[in-house]
Amino acid sequence: MEFTLETLKAESATLQANIESRVKELLLSSSAESKKQIESLQGDLTQLKTAQENMEKQSRQARAAGIPGYSDTEEHKKFSITSFVSALYREANPHADGHRNPWKGSEFEQEACEAYSKRLNEERIGSIVTRGNEANDGSAGGYLIPPDQTNEIIELAIANMPIMKMGTTIIRGLVGDLPVPNMQSRPTSYWVGETEAPTESSAGYGMKYLRPRKLGAFTKQSNRLIYQSRGVSDGIIKQLLAESIALKLEEGLIIGTGTDKQPLGIQLATTMTTSSVSLGASGGRFRIDDAGKMISDLDDANELAMPGTFGFLMNPRVKNGMKRERSAQYSGQAANQGLPVLWMNPLLNDKVLEDLIGYKIGSTSIVPKTNTVGESTSCSKVIFGNWTKFWVSFWRDFVIKVSDQAADGSGGSAFLQDQMFIVAFQEVDCLAMRPSAFTMATGAETTEASW
Repeated sequence: MEFTLETLKAESATLQANIESRVKELLLSSSAESKKQIESLQGDLTQLKTAQENMEKQSRQARAAGIPGYSDTEEHKKFSITSFVSALYREANPHADGHRNPWKGSEFEQEACEAYSKRLNEERIGSIVTRGNEANDGSAGGYLIPPDQTNEIIELAIANMPIMKMGTTIIRGLVGDLPVPNMQSRPTSYWVGETEAPTESSAGYGMKYLRPRKLGAFTKQSNRLIYQSRGVSDGIIKQLLAESIALKLEEGLIIGTGTDKQPLGIQLATTMTTSSVSLGASGGRFRIDDAGKMISDLDDANELAMPGTFGFLMNPRVKNGMKRERSAQYSGQAANQGLPVLWMNPLLNDKVLEDLIGYKIGSTSIVPKTNTVGESTSCSKVIFGNWTKFWVSFWRDFVIKVSDQAADGSGGSAFLQDQMFIVAFQEVDCLAMRPSAFTMATGAETTEASW
């Protein structure tokens, strides 16, 4: 599921209408409790209106972020990183291969970057991003590839991330910090007589925040490879950046600590629904029956009936252990020879396991397999929940910057080493909008010897 600023604005307007309706109901009562609730709700309305003003401001900024002449078109797909970097190489080496016009064949890339630079300067939101007029000095700024030309790299980075396939809510087009109003608790309903009034109860409203966390990737490419590959290296660059960004991004979304510049990952989300699964003092095998208990935990908490996409996220070793689970032994059967639960599926297909449990099972090695539980140091965690309640937000200023003049922190120099330095940055954050929509089991053994 994907949200935009416009979607959030609509959700916010609905929440505002609900609060105002509740205030009108309470005004009909003169009790002291009603007055307290009205004061609390009026405070919620003030926060909500501040959030709406912030979203409207971001919406205006996002609409102004397009590159003149290229936004909302298919032209950005023409942009080639290799063609762009090759032009920079020829510009830095004017005598190489007899090139008199370094941008010949790369006119589209040059035009796009110049248009982006002009817009940035006009809006005064950044320094000049093209090289100075007097010197070929990439270290003074280098070149920024416009965001519209790099969206495909973001798509590559997130397309195959298991956590994204769980039904995670994605929000795009953000600019600054985003306060997100949410309902923390539902009002209580009652059966009443024909002329009786229900007992007063209030819904709990709160505010959570999405704040950009910067993720960076850095790679180097030799000018010889650029010169000789004639476009082949374009895919190499994109693959390297996509893999690097995807791995680190998924790590932050799952096990991010919320400190040291990281987002707060789903494993550390507070106030999850308590799991009834017990795998022993030193951990144990996570079984199909344990998955059933986690499903029941959310059912008992009245979360399973809520709209959304539910599923399990676990380490691949835990999932493989579930697929190899055997049925209970019976009298006369040799030890450890019980039939596998999935004995009718010789290929141990994941789909059969999901059909057996009734929910999607996602797996990724980013979920650690080395947690310590008691005497075991090879345990993992299993999360089950409504993944539409886990929000991942992307800000608009995804940047790829290229320079043949810059130096890195270890003393390397693109100029001296005849290389191109390519860096990519993306700002992202995540948020468990409703932690009680998730439950987590700990102590799932990842080694066959402990099953």
